[in-house]
Amino acid sequence: MADFIEGIYRQNEWATLRLLDACRALTDEQLDARAVGAFGTVRETLQHFVTAEQRYVHHLGGAYDGPVVRDGDPWPGFDTLEAIARTAAPALIERARNATGTVTIGPADAPEVADVTVILAQALQHSTEHRSQVCTILTTLGIEPPGLSGWDWGEATGALVLPDRA
Repeated sequence: MADFIEGIYRQNEWATLRLLDACRALTDEQLDARAVGAFGTVRETLQHFVTAEQRYVHHLGGAYDGPVVRDGDPWPGFDTLEAIARTAAPALIERARNATGTVTIGPADAPEVADVTVILAQALQHSTEHRSQVCTILTTLGIEPPGLSGWDWGEATGALVLPDRA
């Protein structure tokens, strides 16, 4: 059987990188577009969910070795967001394989204790939700968003072989 933990975090990385690549071609006006119900602009949403992954790595213990960008920081650019995604993925995989117990997160004056599975699940769900929001904004702009599903990833990586329909 394939390595399930690595697979689900690699799909997450692949979908993020694919969306970042699709958004590189957008104009500043398009990057600043919004949709009702979405987190923020395309630019804000990309920065928000990609940079969150470095925090999830930190919450699970150990040092995060990639670029550090926070919500509210100036737009770091696509190269930096890509570097964060590429650094966070293997770190999350390693931590998912070895994480047990609970972690303390939040501010020192109001700490929260969470089972590590909460952080690991949040890392995947958070990115998926916000990628969907960016795709919604793209659609409202008349731009076809890239396919980011598990099926798309399987086909792109050869893990899903479709029948020849010719």
